[in-house]
Amino acid sequence: MADRFRDKVVVITGTGAGQARTAALRFAAEGALVVGCDVDGPAANETERLVRAAGGTIECLPDVDLTVESEAERVMGFAADRFGGIDVLYNNATRWAGGSPTTMDPDAFRWTITNVLDLSWLATKRAYPYMRDRDGASIVFIGSIAGIGGWTGFPGGSSETFAYGCAKAAVIRMASVLAIELAPIRVNVVSPGPIRTVTTEPVFGEPGTPFHALYRDGMLVDRIGEPDDVVSAAMFLTSSEASWVTGQHLAVDGGFLGSHGAGRPDPAVTGPIAARFSGRATRASRQQSIEGL
Repeated sequence: MADRFRDKVVVITGTGAGQARTAALRFAAEGALVVGCDVDGPAANETERLVRAAGGTIECLPDVDLTVESEAERVMGFAADRFGGIDVLYNNATRWAGGSPTTMDPDAFRWTITNVLDLSWLATKRAYPYMRDRDGASIVFIGSIAGIGGWTGFPGGSSETFAYGCAKAAVIRMASVLAIELAPIRVNVVSPGPIRTVTTEPVFGEPGTPFHALYRDGMLVDRIGEPDDVVSAAMFLTSSEASWVTGQHLAVDGGFLGSHGAGRPDPAVTGPIAARFSGRATRASRQQSIEGL
């Protein structure tokens, strides 16, 4: 397990913080030659420092705006020139603005689409020439449960993630098309549920607070997710262990979607219901026995 990515060239976008910083640390720990980038220069440099301090190999390009195609080419070309090609592309970078469908400013909506969907497409478009001749090459997109039908991403059906959800839904669809178009390069999607990062901590709150409980109670696993949960799934999908897996979408959400946000059964509700149905089944079976005589 410790050498799954030995000497593999792994490009991770948005490595300045959160899940992508965790990904950079973990891929490097398993032998990868990591190339990172972020629009936040100091944050990208800090991730580079952390990875190197842990003994890993990484080159981080700061102040990169992947919504500009020439910038996407700069990152991918650098990775190929520095390490000889690209084996894994981890599409994590994203920026978004909140707002509901009825109040959101059109410029904010378009900015979100550009900084979620367009940059993932441009990164992939520019990485492809450096991946197509690499044996076992793989791409993973980070989607979101906010981009899956029937769920806005916030408890209570809040629509503040409107533009973000639309963009992530498009990312999920784009990945399914690219899995066909780019074959035999493998393309998969990981869609996180509520994940605790520095950015999301103010949203989720501390354990015991009402908003934290709304998230936790909607899951089948009794905790908010951590970056490692998402990175572990992405590392599996981009490793040789998943060499026959492509075109797939994996929700990493503690069972949020599986329970439709309702969480685990409430014994106070399910107990009386089960008792009533049990009684009905008993009466029905007795009636059937009588009719069979």
